[in-house]
Amino acid sequence: MFKPEKFDMGASVIREGERSSKLFIIKVGSIEIRKTVPIRGILKQEREVEMGVITLESQDTFGEDMLCFACPNEYSAVVTSATLKCLTIDNNTFRKEYKRILGDMQVFYEQRRKLITEILSKKFKG
Repeated sequence: MFKPEKFDMGASVIREGERSSKLFIIKVGSIEIRKTVPIRGILKQEREVEMGVITLESQDTFGEDMLCFACPNEYSAVVTSATLKCLTIDNNTFRKEYKRILGDMQVFYEQRRKLITEILSKKFKG
């Protein structure tokens, strides 16, 4: 049911805007959650940059957007440790086997979405 996966430093495990077909549970290593945001340069030209928002480590989960909200990934996840070892479960299997906890997961991940938004808004106030 759960499958091990391994990624090297710098790998993009999931990408913002793409559809993730599985949920990731970190066993060893870390990732940085990154979000693309518009910024204005010195010449007032707007461009987009990818900003690091939070770091996730052992026992944290990510890749929940399709599973919990039926939408593309709202962020990218990039490996920041030498290696990242995860357990993964595909969304269909998860829905079948763990349907009873899906509501609680949606609440948890909605809180993470709000935290990411709050962190980004604070970065741009100063």
